[in-house]
Amino acid sequence: MENIIMATFSVESEAYQAFSELKRDLCGTSFLVSQAVLVKKEGNELTTCESFDTGIESSDDTMTGGLVGSFVGILGGPLGVLLGASIGGLAGAVADSGDIAKNGSMLEKVSANLTDGTVAILALAQEGGNIAIDSKFVKYNASITRYDAAEIQAELDSAKKAQKEMEKQARAALRQEKADKGKARYEEIREKIAGDFDTLKSKLNK
Repeated sequence: MENIIMATFSVESEAYQAFSELKRDLCGTSFLVSQAVLVKKEGNELTTCESFDTGIESSDDTMTGGLVGSFVGILGGPLGVLLGASIGGLAGAVADSGDIAKNGSMLEKVSANLTDGTVAILALAQEGGNIAIDSKFVKYNASITRYDAAEIQAELDSAKKAQKEMEKQARAALRQEKADKGKARYEEIREKIAGDFDTLKSKLNK
């Protein structure tokens, strides 16, 4: 079965070590890893620390265009930030958290696991069982979760459309704001900024 495997680590240095080991050993009798990325969540930012792509799905080694790269791009983009913020607001709400675990989308479930300060490896792999890849991570006391790669790809297709719609709505809102407020609003803001400078000048001249 083809899975997106997410391993989260409590010790950052161990995540780097596990990633290096995975990169050196991509295949075995029961598994084949085609793409992987090491990410860190800090606030609303999802940073890619290291990555590799064998070229099975994309043509280079930059993670652009591959399933894992697209997944990280959505998680680290506006939609991922919104999902993370909404899920973070549910902290302590057992019923809602349980609903995400049971009925939530893959993106919601991954966002729920990528809390602030989390270091994680996301890898696309074909597996005949869990043991081979798990053995690479469990020795570091990592938490391992699997997601159906086909479901992830289908959600990404929908998420990309949703993100484009969000951007379209944002542009429309800005243009409407300009049309509604016009120069009067700009002058009001300009006077406020100029007033702030006048206040600063009076303080400096004392």
